[in-house]
Amino acid sequence: RSILWYNYGAKLHHRVKGTFVLATKVLTLYGVIISLIYFIDHSFLLSFFTETEEELLQAGYPTFLCMSTFCIIGVQMLVARYYQSLGIYKKAFIISLMRNLIVFIPILFLLAHYFQLDGIRWSFPICDLVSLFIVFAIFRKDWNKLTKLAKETEKKSDF
Repeated sequence: RSILWYNYGAKLHHRVKGTFVLATKVLTLYGVIISLIYFIDHSFLLSFFTETEEELLQAGYPTFLCMSTFCIIGVQMLVARYYQSLGIYKKAFIISLMRNLIVFIPILFLLAHYFQLDGIRWSFPICDLVSLFIVFAIFRKDWNKLTKLAKETEKKSDF
């Protein structure tokens, strides 16, 4: 399974929390680095997917919007994997679908209807932000519970 599952089963909740925090930092840093690479020289990366200068210019703005929230996508996936590793499959399934299906499709149709092509372009970062807030709302109660359990297991391991 995973490090989270093993430590949760062993009631080492402070390790579960520490692993989750470390993984969040690493994933966010990874997303920031990838975004910075894109922002520094996006033409190099886009040249793998485009053939002409005109296509390169057209792809710049939409991919900029997508990359602007790239650093937060990993956190959503991590929360889904957290629930999956603990055997909480309903929440894992819902969070896995959150960004790409539950939130994205309604936002895409709504923004495309009112703002046409710009609405489609802006649907990606807006979807990322909305789904992140929803995931935080779902995860907040479980995080507080984990934090409480982690404090208790830290006290027990000090003895």
